[in-house]
Amino acid sequence: MNESTPQRHAKKWVGGALLAFPLLIQIPYGMLIATYEYPAILRQPAEAILTKFAAGGPSLIAAWYLYGAAILPLLLALAALPGVVRARHPWLLEAVTRVGVVSAVVQMIGLLRWVFAVPPLAAAFTDPAVTPAVRSAVIVSFNTQHQLFGVMLGEHLGQLLLAVWTIGVVLSLPVHTMLDRVRFGLGLLAAILFLIGLGDGLATVATLPVNVSAAPGIAFLIWSVWCCVLGWTVWRGAEVVAR
Repeated sequence: MNESTPQRHAKKWVGGALLAFPLLIQIPYGMLIATYEYPAILRQPAEAILTKFAAGGPSLIAAWYLYGAAILPLLLALAALPGVVRARHPWLLEAVTRVGVVSAVVQMIGLLRWVFAVPPLAAAFTDPAVTPAVRSAVIVSFNTQHQLFGVMLGEHLGQLLLAVWTIGVVLSLPVHTMLDRVRFGLGLLAAILFLIGLGDGLATVATLPVNVSAAPGIAFLIWSVWCCVLGWTVWRGAEVVAR
C-alpha cells in the first residue's frame, strides 16, 4: 500500500516524538536531581520538602513545569500511534491507547501540582510570621495533596496505566525481526517492573515485606530504551494503517 505524504509525515512525527521523549525528559529530571534531591526528597518529611522547595525559588518551579510539560509530546504520540502502525490486533491497540492517554494526563497532573499547589504551601510554611498552628495546618494540607495527586494519581495510577499501555502495545505489534523481539522483551520487562514498583507508593501507607523502591527507576530506564526502539521502528518502517 502506498503512503500519502500526510501519512508519511504523521509516521515520522509519531516516531520522532517517541524517540525524543526519553531524552527530552532527562533535562528537567536532571535539574531536579541536582537542585532538589529528586526523587529521594519525595519520601522525606513534609517539613524538609517544603523548606527545600521554598529555598529553590522560581528556577525550581520552572524545572517542575518543564518536567510536567515534557509529557505532552508522549501524550500526543501515543494518541496517534494506532493511526500510523499496522497492528496484529488493532482493537487491542485502540483500547490501550485510551489507557495510555489517561496515564499521561494523571502523571502530568501529579507533576504540575509542584507548580500550582506546592509553592503557596511552601511559602506559608517558611513564613516566619505564621503561627505554629498555621504551620501544622500547612503540613496537613501538603501531606493530603501529596498523597492524593502525587502518590495515588501520579505514581500509582499513572504507573499502573503506563504498564497496561505498554503491555497492550507490545502484544498488538507484529514480531518478525530481531529488533521486534528486542522491543517485545524490553516492553514486557519494563511493564512487569512498573507493576512491582507500585509497592513503593503503597509503602507510604502500609508496611510491605520487601523494599521495592528501586523498581520504578529501573523500570523507567528500561522503558525509555523500549520507547526509543518503538519510536525508531515507527519512524523508519511501520506501514500506515488504511483508514
